Amino acid sequence: PYGGIATVQDAEEMAHDGFNLTVPSTHDPHVLETIRKNGGNYIDNSLWNFINHACAEQRKAAGVGSSPSCTLSETDLQDIRIKTSTYLQRVGSDPGIAGFWILDDYPHGDVTAALTMMHELVHQANIAAGVQRPTICGVGGSLDVKKSAREARFAPSHRNYMQLALSNVSLSACDVVAPYFYGVAPADDPSLVDWSLGNLIPEFLGQLRNKGYNTSSRSVLLPVLHAFSYHKAGNSNVYVTPRPEDIVAQTKAWKNNGVLALLFFTWESRDADQAYRNNPIIREGILKAMTLFGR
Repeated sequence: PYGGIATVQDAEEMAHDGFNLTVPSTHDPHVLETIRKNGGNYIDNSLWNFINHACAEQRKAAGVGSSPSCTLSETDLQDIRIKTSTYLQRVGSDPGIAGFWILDDYPHGDVTAALTMMHELVHQANIAAGVQRPTICGVGGSLDVKKSAREARFAPSHRNYMQLALSNVSLSACDVVAPYFYGVAPADDPSLVDWSLGNLIPEFLGQLRNKGYNTSSRSVLLPVLHAFSYHKAGNSNVYVTPRPEDIVAQTKAWKNNGVLALLFFTWESRDADQAYRNNPIIREGILKAMTLFGR
């Protein structure tokens, strides 16, 4: 699961249900110890927070109504370098860390210098610790949708956002790419969403190949499945509630294209009305998807 593992009980339940990788919602040492004790690993997202904090401070200073942007100064980069180096020294010997999440979504600007720097610092820390832990870059986007149930054809959704998210992705920064494409539609109707990613995956993989990635390697992709729903008051669109077969369809699509591992959003989150923890249908879908990997 991506997100939601916040207590020792969560970690115990995660292990009981057969999951061995997560992006936890806490750095509580008791929770991390429980994950390790049960044979699991976790992806640390603290490095991304160093970049995100700098960008958030810029947006805050710009004020409400201004165009969001992020341009990291030399001072920003030096501050991020110090924080990154200090943090890696602190967690360098943690045997539970499987990788470092260094980019999430699109921070409304070019942060490639910071990402490349982080990649090098992680590489140095890996050598010192005698381990291999990749840098992971998240790429957001939307699944293809129909405007209504009567429509026969799925239309590409917000491809421009995926392009923006990919703009910070490079071989010099991101060892692993984690695409998370979610179904956003005018109604909470799963038939409006192309859960097979029939057109989206080939386009996405083509973009990665253009950046020099070997997409036939099983060490490049760490997809995050849409396994939640969210109905935010005042929004005309909703994050659609997937059926079990929709979660399985996503899993098959990514598995057929080779993956390092799979995550799902989410165990539990403020950004989800329904998720694995509180929705039996979503839970059923995730557990069925696991059987595709012989589990």
